[in-house]
Amino acid sequence: MADKTGNKDAEAQEFKVPKACEADVRAWKEKYGKVKYLDVDGKAVFFRMPTRQEMAAAENLAEDENGRMDSYKKAEKLFVDCFLGGELTLEQVLDDVEVYMAVTEYCLFRLVERKNVSWGSC
Repeated sequence: MADKTGNKDAEAQEFKVPKACEADVRAWKEKYGKVKYLDVDGKAVFFRMPTRQEMAAAENLAEDENGRMDSYKKAEKLFVDCFLGGELTLEQVLDDVEVYMAVTEYCLFRLVERKNVSWGSC
């Protein structure tokens, strides 16, 4: 997430893990490595990074017989697989269409962010 100047690290540095979630976040980091969060109207929701196999499964599930991608199916598969917990349950996320849409967008475009790479020859 970026601040008004475009600094993506600014908000991440300001985020404070809710006291009720601190022990869970420590355990998740130990088990999964990187843990990401989403702030949904002031409530923290945590995700682990998907594996390559989970990314492929989400792609396969979301592709129809004509090769078209249903991005909502892909996103839902990713957030169900990678959802860890937080101040909202998975059911609360799935049942509230406004929360669902926000989390879907996050899982499509932010859960796995591409690294900056350069191409060249030598």
